[in-house]
Amino acid sequence: MKKINDKDESPKAVSELNGFKMGDFVKVKDGIKDPDDDKTTIGNWCGRIAEIYDNGIALIKWDSITIRGMNIKNIRKYEKEGFLWGEINLGLYELEKTTPRDNEDDADEEISKILWQCFRKEYFPEYYD
Repeated sequence: MKKINDKDESPKAVSELNGFKMGDFVKVKDGIKDPDDDKTTIGNWCGRIAEIYDNGIALIKWDSITIRGMNIKNIRKYEKEGFLWGEINLGLYELEKTTPRDNEDDADEEISKILWQCFRKEYFPEYYD
């Protein structure tokens, strides 16, 4: 998970690298762990490549099915710590192409639902006193 306020020192993004291109639907290979939480295995999680950097790193935006399967306690923790949990930076070697399971709007809608479920009382306390 990437920190929201971390300084972005990523190399310049490119549109295609190693047979992958922006917009490709990908699956994380078996056995891969979250780079920021080695207790969480993310093998078989799926999403779309949003950016590809010339160092072989890709920004993956998770699909709605992956997001729906995330642990709500972890989402709360990541959100409070300032981590972006709807996307991740991974090496292209950790990914393989696969068939899309949804569209980008589905993923955005799922993120909105989870944020509303988890944080509505914190963001709108006046309605819950």
